[in-house]
Amino acid sequence: MKIVSMKIRHQLSVLAVLVTLCTTSALFAQNSATASGYGAGNIISMITVVNYSDLSFGSIIPTGSNGTAILGVTGVNVTSTGAISETPTTSSCTAYNAQNNVDPWPSPGLAVFQVTGAYGFTFTITLPSSAVTVSNENRSGTMTVTNFTCVIGPTGSVSTTGTLNQGNSSSGGYQNFAVGGTLNVPGGAAAGGYSGQFTVGVAYN
Repeated sequence: MKIVSMKIRHQLSVLAVLVTLCTTSALFAQNSATASGYGAGNIISMITVVNYSDLSFGSIIPTGSNGTAILGVTGVNVTSTGAISETPTTSSCTAYNAQNNVDPWPSPGLAVFQVTGAYGFTFTITLPSSAVTVSNENRSGTMTVTNFTCVIGPTGSVSTTGTLNQGNSSSGGYQNFAVGGTLNVPGGAAAGGYSGQFTVGVAYN
């Protein structure tokens, strides 16, 4: 009887060890897991902008009071208040028909820029938010240009957001835009050519 009793206890001990090992293995199997993922990216060409022609209000005849000369971007003539535009002709420079060299005196003309970058991408134009000073080239005296506006592309949409949908995906995209504004003419402004510099910016959306 003792021998039998010993065998039973031994078998029970082995069974208990097996149950313990199985239970422990199951617990460890549920404790962690792994998976693989991939990283990806797409490098696109840098966005750039170049100036094709400058903003010109043409020849202005000042009066005794302050006035303005407005060069719109929708193809309208230079309009004036309190100052007379000597050459109120429609601008010959549009966003679609960029000119490489525009004589600023006396013909009015919009400033024209070209944006290049990744084909099909959209971009935003930043125009000057404050007055830009133009100075007399030969004498003392200044004027300011304000209220900058922008027209984009061959359809002539008045906007500061455009798409680089000219060109193709192989060579890259481009788009032209033109800028107009308001010249503030002081009463009795000194004769002579006035010039100054303004800056526009472009960025991908």
